[in-house]
Amino acid sequence: MVNCSNLVSYVQVTATSPFIRYSSKYAGQSRKEYTASKDATKTFGVPDLPRSTPDTFLKKGAKFKPVRLRNADEDYSSVKAKIDPWLYIQPHPLSRDFIRKTRNELKEMEPKFPMPACVDRHNGDRYQLNKSGLVPYFVFKPAYGKCPRYLVKQHKKAASLKRTSDLHKARDEYLLTSDKQFVMIKEDERQAVLEKLRHNFDEAIHQFQALSFALDNQTKIKTKTNLERDLNELEKTIDLVSRRNNIVVKMD
Repeated sequence: MVNCSNLVSYVQVTATSPFIRYSSKYAGQSRKEYTASKDATKTFGVPDLPRSTPDTFLKKGAKFKPVRLRNADEDYSSVKAKIDPWLYIQPHPLSRDFIRKTRNELKEMEPKFPMPACVDRHNGDRYQLNKSGLVPYFVFKPAYGKCPRYLVKQHKKAASLKRTSDLHKARDEYLLTSDKQFVMIKEDERQAVLEKLRHNFDEAIHQFQALSFALDNQTKIKTKTNLERDLNELEKTIDLVSRRNNIVVKMD
């Protein structure tokens, strides 16, 4: 009896993805050649690096160090990497111990307490309780019920001015009664003197502003010094005449 099942050759068809439209017949061969050209990992473990001989010094290829391939049956568990031992360097001691300083600061630090707050309703605004008026905040102040400092200074300044004015007035009265050479100038005369002083001050300040910016000789320096002295004297005299209403002068 003859078996006729193998008379027709069977062609195996591989199932392809419906998304691939074209597949090259050289794809499998190219993939094999690509993987065959890759070198295996030759640096697994500690490499054996032989030393170069003196006869290859400064020759071409002398720096090339071949790596010996290791056998799979060899035991490399006891092999250690040939590296230089790590040298521990003692750091320089600091002049200040910051850790101890921070620890002492934390010990001396006062604990923080939450700020007392007040809320007007369930979903209302939150604000400080001391400034809300619900606690007697201002009553416990050390200066509560005392006169403010600025008012004390103003009272002392007014009392000092009054004392000085009384002393000047008493001295003027004494000079007028004791000697007839001293007379008190009138109000219109005082205003005229004040206007004359202000006019002289304006002229001096105009001359001072007209000076050159560069003081390159002694004449300019001396002129500026004299004008500054005159301006200071005129300013003091104007202030004195404008503040005092009663002025006593000596008749020549």
